[in-house]
Amino acid sequence: MAIRRALAGSFLATSALAATFLWLSCGGPPRTPSLVVTSAAPSGESSDRPTIRIQFAQPAVDADSVGKTLDRPPALLEPGLPIEGYWVDRQTLALVPLSDLAPSTRYKVVLSGDLARRTEDFSFDFVHRPLVVEGVWGVDVKALPRRPKLPIHFNQAVNPLDVLEHCKLRNDTGTDIALVLHSSKSQGRKVVVGPDAELDQGKRYQVICSRLSGSKGPEPLAQPFHLAVATHRSAGVDSVLPGGQDVPTDELKIVIGFYTPVDADQARQHISAVPPITGLDRGSFDPTGTKYSVVVNLDTKQSYKLKIRAGLRDRYGQTVAKDYVHSFRTGEARPRFDMETGIYALETSAGGYPVWTRNLGHFDVDCAAVPKDKIVKLLTTSMNYD
Repeated sequence: MAIRRALAGSFLATSALAATFLWLSCGGPPRTPSLVVTSAAPSGESSDRPTIRIQFAQPAVDADSVGKTLDRPPALLEPGLPIEGYWVDRQTLALVPLSDLAPSTRYKVVLSGDLARRTEDFSFDFVHRPLVVEGVWGVDVKALPRRPKLPIHFNQAVNPLDVLEHCKLRNDTGTDIALVLHSSKSQGRKVVVGPDAELDQGKRYQVICSRLSGSKGPEPLAQPFHLAVATHRSAGVDSVLPGGQDVPTDELKIVIGFYTPVDADQARQHISAVPPITGLDRGSFDPTGTKYSVVVNLDTKQSYKLKIRAGLRDRYGQTVAKDYVHSFRTGEARPRFDMETGIYALETSAGGYPVWTRNLGHFDVDCAAVPKDKIVKLLTTSMNYD
């Protein structure tokens, strides 16, 4: 029994020694930083010398250190650039580069000295003015010609040859189409490209840019740029409103939609109606040039046929191949009452005050007499006579 106890004691002592050795060989338990960083980022990134702010969870310096330029900033900026630093408050360190940062370039901020020790060698990185594709402007991306020129706009200068390498046009089957350059080869914020062959009519495509860098730095786009585009359709009529058998007659809005933009003169020359509709040729187009609208008054219980004749030419030079006919019938006119508004002088010799009615069996009139000495006051008030 004594021997067993001795062996057990020896085993426990050996185990404790082994655990102690293992604890020492691994450097002890993990250390917790005595100073915790809660946020770190540059501000004012539109400037080429942004202020870098590092926020700590608790005060890092005494009050006397606040607001003073530090002799030796407790941080480094890589790639190596000179910086100066100061404490905004006891928990916020500000670092200001003394020379311009390059766009599309990744920089690393590394704390040094006592701050590095207290934060367990804290560091972070950021990209100064990352490259962004702002969009494709100056063309209708939903109705491109078959050989479009696509002006791609960036937030900073790019190399046009890099755009050709890293941007592409992809069709709806996933096939990439090679691009050619339509602008100069000089670096700039706008690069005009286009497909090297005609696109299919009425088809969808994607403009894609990825792994593209600005001309002043190596950092590529953070995310690929995608833009849906489409080529225009063949010339033709898309829709005509109104339709049906009980269409209103008064101030009726007729809307004729086209697949492609059309000039107003072409529309007026090729749109007609049977029986004729007064004012049909006085309509106008919406900003897209695809919707022709006009407001007219029609006869009651009348069948109309609108015709858009073949030969109408759109802005792409295409012509409508055949006549397009649309029919509708008006119903009974809605009740209507019209009269002169504002200040109306009625001579005593006049037969009465004129009004115009339609489909009204009767109407009531309320009148009030105004004494002569009150007329001037009435006419000079802020009453809305309309």
